[in-house]
Amino acid sequence: MFARLLFVTGVHVAAAVPFLEERASVIAAQRGFRQLAASGDRSAGKLNIISVWDSMDDLEASDAVLANLRQEGLGAFGGQMAVRVFEQVAFGVGETPPQPPCILRLITYLADSSRVDENISWFRNELLPTMMATPGIRAVRNLIDRQTGEGRVGTEYSDQATMELAEPARTRRMTAARDRGIEFGEESILEVLFGQISTT
Repeated sequence: MFARLLFVTGVHVAAAVPFLEERASVIAAQRGFRQLAASGDRSAGKLNIISVWDSMDDLEASDAVLANLRQEGLGAFGGQMAVRVFEQVAFGVGETPPQPPCILRLITYLADSSRVDENISWFRNELLPTMMATPGIRAVRNLIDRQTGEGRVGTEYSDQATMELAEPARTRRMTAARDRGIEFGEESILEVLFGQISTT
């Protein structure tokens, strides 16, 4: 699957949520739609919006409609927007999907592009099952640009206490990842604001 990730800064987050709720059906009606989710930092005026698609063709086919919605959105809630496209190489969601006011920990990483397939397999087969078995983890997502090795891992927790309890295990996973040549960068703690998953 493939994901379009929007980073919006200087945004009125409270105005963005009802806009997404009102326009979600338009996005969900596009061919190949799988998921729409948003998270943000209200005090910092930051908003992340992700849409997930069955294929790159489906993602690209939705460009015209979503580009119009992006312009409409900026008019409604302001800010400056950057758009990135990644491959979604791993995704796990628990019996209770994330919903407001869950917490998202999002971290950027850079992997050796010659070891991308190897590290994806390691994440899927070893890390993801362990993470999803952790009490309070609602969902885990791994996105990557195979050409550059740049990626994002997002982990959604029930609450702050759950995130803190899971920290020792997360530290061990990051150490193991560094041993595999993965470098970690910026980290954000965001509030889950909205989510919709296709049921078809």
